[in-house]
Amino acid sequence: MLKKMLCLAAVVLLLSSIILAASAPDYFNYGNALFKKGEYKKAITYYTYAARMDQHNPDYYNAIAACYKKLGNKAASIKYSAYAETVSKRGGSSASADVGEKIKVAAFAGFTTAAMAKANSDLASVYASVIAAGGTGSTQNLGGGFIIGAQGGYSFLKGLYVGPRLELISVFSAKTSISISFMGVSLAEDIEYGASITDFLAGASYYLPLQGMPVVLSADLHLGYGSGGFNVKGSGTGTSPQNLDFSGGTFVTVISVNGEYKLTNSISAGLTFGYRLANVARMNANMDYPASGYKKGDPFKDSSGAIMPVDFSGIILSLNGSYSF
Repeated sequence: MLKKMLCLAAVVLLLSSIILAASAPDYFNYGNALFKKGEYKKAITYYTYAARMDQHNPDYYNAIAACYKKLGNKAASIKYSAYAETVSKRGGSSASADVGEKIKVAAFAGFTTAAMAKANSDLASVYASVIAAGGTGSTQNLGGGFIIGAQGGYSFLKGLYVGPRLELISVFSAKTSISISFMGVSLAEDIEYGASITDFLAGASYYLPLQGMPVVLSADLHLGYGSGGFNVKGSGTGTSPQNLDFSGGTFVTVISVNGEYKLTNSISAGLTFGYRLANVARMNANMDYPASGYKKGDPFKDSSGAIMPVDFSGIILSLNGSYSF
């Protein structure tokens, strides 16, 4: 299912790029038409598209300068006029498609997988032992969830942005329900696992505009700390319901690639595909749980008595929107 989603997303992005693509002169002409109507802000958008596609033509930068002059932004007008002169003198050899865009902020939301191998193995082990003893039940695995977050960056070099990233991952809960009869007495128990992690990261993103279309590709690398939480709920015949909370931290690495379509000169929207490495080796009890035998700070243990890691590593697929200025 995930493979189909990724393929569909790639096809949609590719088709939209092909269908919506136009040549630099086309965008320049669109900008000229808007300029004549007095729609200078919109004209800037199309002149910028033209400049991204043909970085050797100073006319595009002069047109942007003219728009800013009409809008009363003298500083921007002077900057683009000077840049057009530089491009003209150098024959376009060092033209920049991102002049003036020093800061970029983005928000994203989507789906993520989570490995959770040990947690799922423990649930499966409990379920299997009951079935082997003649009981009945059902079980689900931890494995996927939602991701939301934001990141920002400042451009120190052309196309390279450095800054923070904050993301929250909430994993879909997993539940195992079991029942067994012994000497005419029916016993039932429900065990539910839930997990989440908040990542505080910093890193770099490199943006590469595609020649001939208003599409930008980028690659990101972010490193930092993840603060995770693990929740265990249990209830059964003749026992009081239990709700146990554990927490722990780990080093996190996020690698991703992105494709964005420029909606305006400053606003883009696109898709992100990435992978997160985040394995919390030990989750500690947040308080004393006498009924379960846990004291504050004790590590969570699986059904065999071994300390159980909680692995949030997984694939990321999200929609994102960004603003540059």
